[in-house]
Amino acid sequence: MNVLIVPGLDLNSVVHAQTEFTNESFQGNYAFTFTTGANVSAAVGVLTADGDGNITGSEIINVPAPVRKRRILSATIEATYTVLPDGMGTAADSTTIDGVTSGGNFDFVIMQAEVQDSGVKVATEIIALERTPVPLGFGIPGDLLTIHLKRLPD
Repeated sequence: MNVLIVPGLDLNSVVHAQTEFTNESFQGNYAFTFTTGANVSAAVGVLTADGDGNITGSEIINVPAPVRKRRILSATIEATYTVLPDGMGTAADSTTIDGVTSGGNFDFVIMQAEVQDSGVKVATEIIALERTPVPLGFGIPGDLLTIHLKRLPD
């Protein structure tokens, strides 16, 4: 039997890696993209998740306009989320465009995570799917909105 002795190591202060995901696993700044259906509409944006179930952010959305043109919209986002122990979760958002607020519900899964110095597993990549129908003007009603999030460096 081999024993490693490390002088000054206090085993009571060793940080143990979290084995399950929690709301704390979704924290920090993320860049994201979304597309609807056959890429009828798309967006790029940034958001901040506080690790306690709240998100704020902004996005630029590119949507169809009459006569083969495009319309560019700026939006703000506020959302709440819950992360389940297996890395799946749900979110509900309020997006405001030109003073009009609409909401959506999403399912997501943490695709990749890194263990931080604190021992918390933090998501570095997330995929989300909207449960609610795509808003009018963002594509064909019933199109699937898919979101891809990547965590930005601290």
